[in-house]
Amino acid sequence: MKPFDNITKSMRAKITPRRVVIFSLLFFAALGAGLFGLYKIIRNPKPLLTAINKYESGRRNSRAKNTQTPRSSEPVSVPSPAGLEKIKAEYTRDFFYQYEIPDTDGYLHPRISPAVEIPETVKMIAGIDREKGYIARLNAVHSLGDSLSGQEINALLYFLHKKAGEDVLPLLEFDAIKNDAAGALLNQKYFPSVFPLHLIAMFYDKSFDNVWRDYCVQFLSQCYPKMTDPEEREIAKNLFFAALDDEDGIPGAALIALAGLAGNTGVDRQKVSDAAYKLSADPAVPDAIKITALQIAAKFKNPQVLPMARGLIGESKNVPLKISAIAVVGAMGDSSDRKVLNALLKNGDIRLRAASKAALGKLNKSAN
Repeated sequence: MKPFDNITKSMRAKITPRRVVIFSLLFFAALGAGLFGLYKIIRNPKPLLTAINKYESGRRNSRAKNTQTPRSSEPVSVPSPAGLEKIKAEYTRDFFYQYEIPDTDGYLHPRISPAVEIPETVKMIAGIDREKGYIARLNAVHSLGDSLSGQEINALLYFLHKKAGEDVLPLLEFDAIKNDAAGALLNQKYFPSVFPLHLIAMFYDKSFDNVWRDYCVQFLSQCYPKMTDPEEREIAKNLFFAALDDEDGIPGAALIALAGLAGNTGVDRQKVSDAAYKLSADPAVPDAIKITALQIAAKFKNPQVLPMARGLIGESKNVPLKISAIAVVGAMGDSSDRKVLNALLKNGDIRLRAASKAALGKLNKSAN
């Protein structure tokens, strides 16, 4: 007898007609279910693509943990971008978007799905929760701690890339929430090193509203001392000087940033002083920015600003600008300025009287 004859006979004994019928029914049922499932996928691939998207999103978020600040652990260093153009290209809205997804009709449309998951702590802030009111979202921002996870940091950065018209709130309220969200990122126990890179990219993207671009300058100036890569610091510094030629209130924000950083941070004091004088002397610059420029030029003892301030006291009809000029004369002037300041003590505007009194006090103090 051959070795396997007993096994073969045993198997034949178990293969009965009834079992053949049952096996055949199960086989064709499974085949039918598979074909039906394939038909459903062809008709509507959205569930499958969504599952793939979530899988890829998980992989992306796990990779992000290596570049974002992990909770309760030391931050991981991030490779430096190779220049401004790379920052502008990489740290944009596309940083968070990867896949086209099908609409309900099953066809691909130019609609992009974010490759970042929004945790519950950020959903209301980002405006994707049922509650979209200003106060509720502001309270949600204020409840964020200083040890956010990498996923939470990514989600906040994603929200900051949201633009005017993409949220239900009025622009000023929308920018106020973004402002406080940026503040939360700035105040993290372990500073997220990609945050200033996103600010740089958003500033140079003029499809953002100018209020937000102004905020980007302000927050970047606060990030600057925390930035460790020399190339990135140089890019940020160049941004501040480039912003001096921008529009609305952005030059004023840039000048304040430069004045705060001048000295030990590698920002040249003389360049800041010259920039302040240039803004104060430019007829095209709004008076609101000139007010700031005069004070910063005086802070850096720019000798050119004193004669300009004297001229503005007599010529300008803008009271806040006059007050700024009076303060400059008080800080940098001499005894020859007393006559004009004493005359202003009788002015009908109490603001000018108070400013002149303060300026005379400074002149008297410097003379003693």
